[in-house]
Amino acid sequence: MSILKKLKYTFWGMKGNYLSHKMRFEKAIKIYSEMIEMDPTKTRPYRDKLYCLMAYNRYAEAIEVVDGLIAIEPDNPEYHYIKGSLLTSNDIQQYEQALTHYDQAIALKKDHMMSYLEKGLSLMNLERYDEAIDNLNQAIFITPEKAYWAYYYKAIIMKKRGKYDAAINLCNTALVTDMGKNFDKSMASSLKDQLLKLADEKGNV
Repeated sequence: MSILKKLKYTFWGMKGNYLSHKMRFEKAIKIYSEMIEMDPTKTRPYRDKLYCLMAYNRYAEAIEVVDGLIAIEPDNPEYHYIKGSLLTSNDIQQYEQALTHYDQAIALKKDHMMSYLEKGLSLMNLERYDEAIDNLNQAIFITPEKAYWAYYYKAIIMKKRGKYDAAINLCNTALVTDMGKNFDKSMASSLKDQLLKLADEKGNV
């Protein structure tokens, strides 16, 4: 790359970051696309473009960008994890394909908690509950104090199986996890209320 192109590349990067910071994502996306054309071997513009696309929920386009990242750094577990997460988005819901990328992330980083968590969620959505629980348990084992979602998803599985007492206990555990002062635990609280009502109805049959 010539000195002039390097200067242009640096300028585009600064401008793209400015536009992204100002939430002018569409213009930022165009700049990052041009940077990728100028030098398709650098990961930064791919990652910045990915951030902008995800802000717009443009998941199909985001997957193409992640594929570019994986081509550059195939042994980066984060990129496989991100692709798995994108494949499970509401617009796509390709859970089987997502499992392949979570497995790849885990193969590259044995303690990749988020891959176990999201793999568990995908398996739950595929109604493969025993496998889901195994992966959620692994997520809990890696970071038990931060495993709110793993306990919450396990509670949903127990609810589906009619095991309301076990599900209530999992909600209680989720509610005492230390996820930070501003973390919203209302979903576990709401699920617990539903379960208490169901358990009461079951007891009165």
